[in-house]
Amino acid sequence: MKLLLKKSYFSLLILFFTPLAIGFIYRLYSAQRFVNEPHTEMFGNILLTGFAVLSLIIFLTEIIVHRKVLQPLFSVDTFVIISLTLLLVLSVFKKEVGIYATGFFVLFALMSLFVHEKFYTLNNVYFFIFLYAVCLMLGTIYTPRGFYFPEMTYTFYVLPLAFTFFRLKKQSLLLIIKIVFRIMAVYMAVSIVYWWFNLLVLNMSALEWITTKFPPAYFYVGKWGHYSHPSYISLVLFSTLISGFYLNFKKDKEVTLSKFELITYIGLCLGFVLVMESRIGLVELIIIVVISLLYYIKLKTPYLKQALVVAVLVGMIILMAGENKFSRLIHDGVRKADFTLAVNYIKEHPVTGAGYHQQRAALEYQDKKMTDVTRPADAPPITYTHNQFLGDMVQFGIPGLLPLLILLAGLVWYAFKSRSYLLQLYMLIYLLFMLIEEPLYAQEGITRFMTFLCLFIHISECDKPVKVHRLRNLFSKGEPA
Repeated sequence: MKLLLKKSYFSLLILFFTPLAIGFIYRLYSAQRFVNEPHTEMFGNILLTGFAVLSLIIFLTEIIVHRKVLQPLFSVDTFVIISLTLLLVLSVFKKEVGIYATGFFVLFALMSLFVHEKFYTLNNVYFFIFLYAVCLMLGTIYTPRGFYFPEMTYTFYVLPLAFTFFRLKKQSLLLIIKIVFRIMAVYMAVSIVYWWFNLLVLNMSALEWITTKFPPAYFYVGKWGHYSHPSYISLVLFSTLISGFYLNFKKDKEVTLSKFELITYIGLCLGFVLVMESRIGLVELIIIVVISLLYYIKLKTPYLKQALVVAVLVGMIILMAGENKFSRLIHDGVRKADFTLAVNYIKEHPVTGAGYHQQRAALEYQDKKMTDVTRPADAPPITYTHNQFLGDMVQFGIPGLLPLLILLAGLVWYAFKSRSYLLQLYMLIYLLFMLIEEPLYAQEGITRFMTFLCLFIHISECDKPVKVHRLRNLFSKGEPA
């Protein structure tokens, strides 16, 4: 019992203080004090401050507890770890914060390069990324602005190169995962508390909120962090969940994660996606948990085939039982209208498309032509197709889909070649996500995608020999790391 408490104290603290905060807010609401619309912004700022303080405490605690992993503690590698952790954590906030965090990380990566005077051979899988980025640049040729270098694509080049400037130990990478995992657990707990505050202000029931499409639900969950997009936030949380499973499977002597903490995080994820009303988030959460459990069964037992049969049967039962349920939650008139406009635009412009980042202009043009396509009255203005594959074809025509397919095929190929659980599951959730969003079209999507991708690739190759090159002799043959 004492050992369980020692390993799971963090989760127990979350499970204790989250309901306590919810109960305290309800008591204030019953007394008609503070819990009202004029105090919503103030309450969000209080939560943001609390989250920042708790995140700092978690980071310092883990650094102190695992100081043996970071020997010597005050080194350039430690600063790389700090900046990389900061970049991962801040990816749940708005894109400007992510841009600054990326610059901060690249700065310390460069510092590592000049201090150690060496860099490592770039993984070949990154050339698929570079090819895609170059194709995006070529797609600017026939835009109203003319040929130019797209600013958002810097991330495609900068992050892979930055990861070649240092080489962290496996345990250091596991420590980063653990710190980010715990901070994201706090993020979800804080978001649920903020949602509860707004639920009381709006005088709604939790069941009504979850089972009906309440636009914009995400606004009342994530606004305290000044970023509310449910899908992009879910991607960060799920990437962290994958990392948590990996950390638990590794059973490292110094840096590990208990099953109880993992279960607590899954519960927080479930609560978060439900109150966010993230449909794709719920689907991806179930997929991650099921595949990870099957992987665990494969590692620990000889009953993988039986588990697969049970998983398929349970999935079929859920699909049959849930048919025609929550129809308001499933239906999405906005995406349906955008899909129709995009398909018809591609039919009319199959070869060239509209050009880089011209989706909005293309869809607005098509919308004027197709008066029979109706959008919901409360729908936001037309922006993009909400589908990565359609979006690339709208921009670059049907031939423009080829670079995206090459990129995804290359990444999936590497994930299986390296036998990386992290990369395989990561690519799966992104492939699903690309069916309802365009993570490679917006800066926040590109930053999140590249940050976790580079981290997982770094983890997959950290135990393998990689050629190192000295700055003083750039033209020499590489030597083993």
